[in-house]
Amino acid sequence: MARGLPGAVAVGFLVYGIGFIAATIWPMSLGDANWEVAAFGEAAQFGAVPLIGAALLGGWGAAEGRRVAVLASAVICAVAVGLYGLGVVVLALDVPLVRAVTAGTGASGMLLRVLVAKAGLLSALYTVVFLSLVVIFSRSFFALRRS
Repeated sequence: MARGLPGAVAVGFLVYGIGFIAATIWPMSLGDANWEVAAFGEAAQFGAVPLIGAALLGGWGAAEGRRVAVLASAVICAVAVGLYGLGVVVLALDVPLVRAVTAGTGASGMLLRVLVAKAGLLSALYTVVFLSLVVIFSRSFFALRRS
């Protein structure tokens, strides 16, 4: 029926996800703990959308023998590894400040500590998953190249 439909859906996920994350983190204001926690926290919560797009595009490209789609997925995933890896480092560096600021503040302080912990863990998870996809799509790209 429509062989290109999975690729189009994948591109839709990617454009929406990358656009949302880019709008969230740009312009960067590294050094401002409020911005760091808010921006990387939001990017971590929204990471599934570009992940789905990259996985769909790479899988569709591998199944259809489209090397450009597989390579594009690998490159997008590699950029995501850098972004989420940066998020892990930045959020880890913000933990002492967040703990100091929220000491003795009750439930609202606990909520901020949970937000930072959740954002850090999600960023670490997305770093590992995107890195795995880089490896998978790189292998697929070179396997298609030989065929």
